[in-house]
Amino acid sequence: YYNKPNIGICQVVEGQIIESGKPFTFEGFAHGLEQKVVAVEFSMDRGETWTSYNTEGSDIERWIYWNFVFTPPEPGAYVLMARAVTEEGLVSDEPVEIMVVAK
Repeated sequence: YYNKPNIGICQVVEGQIIESGKPFTFEGFAHGLEQKVVAVEFSMDRGETWTSYNTEGSDIERWIYWNFVFTPPEPGAYVLMARAVTEEGLVSDEPVEIMVVAK
């Protein structure tokens, strides 16, 4: 068992300052490790609701590059949670998380 599926967030550091009221793009990767990733999902409310990223056309040979645009409505701390789902029904063990601060 290899912690299938695998997901990561790139080019954002924990506590990074972003602008309130302006779109900010998170980006990363997902891979099912011999299983097709059929969904990459994001939550900004600690996992209460999830938004899906379109993975149409994915296959087991390639990593999925994803991006998620978030506009912080007001100053404060926000946590992005991301997880991946495979065709066989596996979901990332624990979503990856990163906190940003809107000013």
